[in-house]
Amino acid sequence: MKKKIKENAVRLFCERGFSGTSIRNISDSVGITAAAVYSHFKSKEELFLEVFAEGWRAVAEEVNIIKNKEKDLTSELLFKIYKYHVNYYLKEKEKTIFLFRSTMFPASELKEKVIKIFYRELNDTHEFIGNIFKDMVAKGIVRNIPIENYVYTFYRLIDSFIFEITALNKAITDEELNKHWQCYWQYIKA
Repeated sequence: MKKKIKENAVRLFCERGFSGTSIRNISDSVGITAAAVYSHFKSKEELFLEVFAEGWRAVAEEVNIIKNKEKDLTSELLFKIYKYHVNYYLKEKEKTIFLFRSTMFPASELKEKVIKIFYRELNDTHEFIGNIFKDMVAKGIVRNIPIENYVYTFYRLIDSFIFEITALNKAITDEELNKHWQCYWQYIKA
């Protein structure tokens, strides 16, 4: 039941935002009473923050799986992570809309908590991406510029697809992913 509550909550938060969604909306969508929702979550805020954290954690966990399979910190590993992110956002469109709207436009009463969760859940992933770039700088594969610039532009490359996926309902092809990556790689390689 808790899983169904969370799934419906994500859908409703995605459609209506935090402020526009009530526990009654969520309970009605599941076909249970509001009291049944409260038996799993103390408040709407607790439910929202839990599904928000779980959403970003799912993104980070998949990167950890990729990281644990690959021992060499190479451009191929970076490409796999890039491709994973975009494909995840395509596959989990509703969650993607929820996560990005909630991160970029959080309800004012949740702003600090949302930002804290976002950084907490993705910190290890960002560090790992930075380590890949550090290794490639040391090996002379990419130019020697500040690592945080690499991490920032890597995520901006991924973010460039978010608008197309969420607002334009566009399907991104492997050809487009590869073309964007090749352009990015030409920009950063040594």
